Amino acid sequence: MAEREELRQRIIDAIEQNREKIIEVAEMGQHEGTSDKIDDLRQFIEANLAERLSIHEAARHLAISTSCLAARIKRVTGQTFGELLLKARLQHARELLIYTDRRISQVAFECGFEDHAYFSRRFRQDLGLSPLEYRRRQLAEIDLAAIGAQRH
Repeated sequence: MAEREELRQRIIDAIEQNREKIIEVAEMGQHEGTSDKIDDLRQFIEANLAERLSIHEAARHLAISTSCLAARIKRVTGQTFGELLLKARLQHARELLIYTDRRISQVAFECGFEDHAYFSRRFRQDLGLSPLEYRRRQLAEIDLAAIGAQRH
């Protein structure tokens, strides 16, 4: 009887020591093979681009643990939360630069960048062009396409 109680206690101790990992594995198993949570995450990010976002807030919104969300993001996208957030912000910035005449600093702010110099640096790292160069090039291409369409 003492052996059984000792075994029971060792099992309880092992579960307690690995509690977070057990929860993470269980949560991952509930949605294995789907990217529903990632789709929900992308929608959450897009709806809150101008806000300071953390993986903790996103996990809370999605009702999932932070560690499980981080693992799922990495598994489905190959990126971290920060990389996914930056990519979404830069994509939105590209759209604003082409389709609006807002100043670069305003675009940066609307995309969640508090410092427009940092925004410009990250934009250049991602696209190889400054935001202003990108805007000019894209608008020139649109103008050339319009001229070409008029000729035909």
